[in-house]
Amino acid sequence: MFIDCCREIERMSKWRYSGETDLLLVDFEMLRTETGQLRHPGAFSFKNCIYLPVEKMIEEKRVRSLDALVTELVTSAREVYEANPLQGTVFDISDRVGWTRGRRAVWDRLKHMFLRDWSTVYDELRPFAVCDLTV
Repeated sequence: MFIDCCREIERMSKWRYSGETDLLLVDFEMLRTETGQLRHPGAFSFKNCIYLPVEKMIEEKRVRSLDALVTELVTSAREVYEANPLQGTVFDISDRVGWTRGRRAVWDRLKHMFLRDWSTVYDELRPFAVCDLTV
């Protein structure tokens, strides 16, 4: 069934299975009637995709593990959905991940460039900072 699924996705898109762990995020589109009801059937849309070759990303130290990557994606997708439950897209998830990773990369670079000696103090205390977890 897995091979059949890969072949079907390859038939519908430019994606080709790497032979390792591939994560493919795609939009699923469903049209609406004039009254706002969803029309069936929907279809996968490969216009805006995210293709993540997991082993390669781990090897290049872009992610720690598959679990960490999936957690990051699910968190980003949840934030996108909460912001707009009717229209979240793969593009929105990409923006959210980019914003989060970009902010972290800038902070890491600033720590390295200007705060070398003090960054360890921040890193040590950061896990104990109070944060708002209200719903």
